[in-house]
Amino acid sequence: MYRGKLASVTFLTALMLLQIPTAASAAPFIDVTITEAFYADADSNGVDDVIVNTHFALEGEIINAIQYLITLTLPSGRQFSYVVIILTTSTDFVVENTFWDHALESGWYTVEIYVKLGGFYNIMDSDQVVFDPPGGDNADPGGLGVRVV
Repeated sequence: MYRGKLASVTFLTALMLLQIPTAASAAPFIDVTITEAFYADADSNGVDDVIVNTHFALEGEIINAIQYLITLTLPSGRQFSYVVIILTTSTDFVVENTFWDHALESGWYTVEIYVKLGGFYNIMDSDQVVFDPPGGDNADPGGLGVRVV
C-alpha cells in the first residue's frame, strides 16, 4: 500500500515539474529574411539559374523542425513553388536555394518565402523580394537545390 502511494506522489510531482516553465527558455519564434536574390549559371550548363539566399533565426526546442514554401514568380506570371523541411539544432543559419534553369524571361522576378516553426505552436514568418535578371531561353526549368551554408 505504501509503495503505491509513493509511486503516485512521485508520478504527480514529476508531472507538475514538467508543467513549470523555466526562466532560461525563451518564447519560440522564427525570423526569415531573403538576404539576396540573383541569377548566375551555377551549374555551368549555359542556362541561368536563380539563387536565393535566406537567413533563418529561431528559438524553440532543442531540435527544431522548419517547413518553408518558396515561390518564384516569373515576369509572365508563371510560378514555381517548392516545399522544404529542415530539422536542425542550429538557431541561426543561411540557406541557399537554387532554382535550376529558371531565369527564362526578361523582366521583374518575385521570390516569396513562407516559413513555419514546427511543434505545438503556430509560429510563422515570411519575406518577399522583387529583382530583375536579364534574358533567358524559354526552356523548361529544372528543380530546386537547397544547401544550408
